[in-house]
Amino acid sequence: MLRHLAAFCFLITSMVCAHHFQQCQSMAEVAPIVDDLLDHYDIKDILIVFDIDSTLMRSQNPSLQLATINHYRQVLRTLLKDVPASQTYLVLNYSVADKGSQLVDEAAPAMIKAWQEKGLNIIACTGAQAGPIGPYKRFDQHRTTELKNLGIDFSGAFPHLSDTPLSTIRNTQGQSPVFFAGILSVNNEKGHSYKGVSLVEFMKMANIQPKVIIFIDDSKAYVDEMAKALTDADPTLRFIGIEFTAESLKKTTVSEEDFKKTWLTLIHSARKDFKAC
Repeated sequence: MLRHLAAFCFLITSMVCAHHFQQCQSMAEVAPIVDDLLDHYDIKDILIVFDIDSTLMRSQNPSLQLATINHYRQVLRTLLKDVPASQTYLVLNYSVADKGSQLVDEAAPAMIKAWQEKGLNIIACTGAQAGPIGPYKRFDQHRTTELKNLGIDFSGAFPHLSDTPLSTIRNTQGQSPVFFAGILSVNNEKGHSYKGVSLVEFMKMANIQPKVIIFIDDSKAYVDEMAKALTDADPTLRFIGIEFTAESLKKTTVSEEDFKKTWLTLIHSARKDFKAC
């Protein structure tokens, strides 16, 4: 009861403000927000956008999970200090693919599927590369397969646009974001995110103008970036930004030695694969 009352108060606030922010520790806290929006907006006027890493899925390797990274953040900065930016993106992308993936919240697949069956437009927006990188000819296809193996499938969203690059946006490596099977991979780089501008461009390409967008990401910085990009593009838009904290609140049991060993292995692989390109 209290959870639904909180969701109702949140909804009223978001209808008054151009954008609203909230932290959620679980999908159970996200669900009533979405369900209440369905009572106040037409299905076609709502767009839900999920981040992937540390929001929907995480590495099975504890050294690559967000709680461990946060605990040893200064150690990681030191390890990456002398790695060129052109190789850093390989390291960070390898970190979300190493040892396979597991769900952050076991409830996510069933909830997303239920919303999809109601007709909601739901896509994912990830800072990861589309590809090719290292051993992956198409990194976006690899991530799509991982999500499907965990019971999450975004491919029903805007299928006519699948495998479409957003050619008006390019990062410093000359890569453009790609929309594939319901996932927008935006090729983030060290110190620079393309999530906001990419979603704005995608909506133009898809010819959609939702009245409300819910964006769920483990990073408050990315939530802020998305809010600015979307509301700058459409001041009438109601933006609901949810910082998903399920991963960051966990505790790590990984030793500093094991953490360093894992990341030094990734750095070595990235340097080797970069030279082979």
